[in-house]
Amino acid sequence: MKKNFLLLGISILLLISIVGCGIGEGSLTDGAYAGEGKGYSSTIKVNIAVEGGKISGLQVVEHGESEDFFETAIDEISRDIIGKES
Repeated sequence: MKKNFLLLGISILLLISIVGCGIGEGSLTDGAYAGEGKGYSSTIKVNIAVEGGKISGLQVVEHGESEDFFETAIDEISRDIIGKES
């Protein structure tokens, strides 16, 4: 179970880190962005909102992961991504 959580977490972080790669704090262009990446057992599609040069929201649009497991992981990871701008 820990391994699955770790793999899912890493997959989501890699997917979303593309938004934060090589940019300074507060320097993102406002708008809506869509992306996808490989999860543990399926492709995960996300939408990211940027307001005021910072990530303001993250929504998982589609995934095929175990629902209970995924919800626990995505709640924590979303807070970290929005809070740390990464």
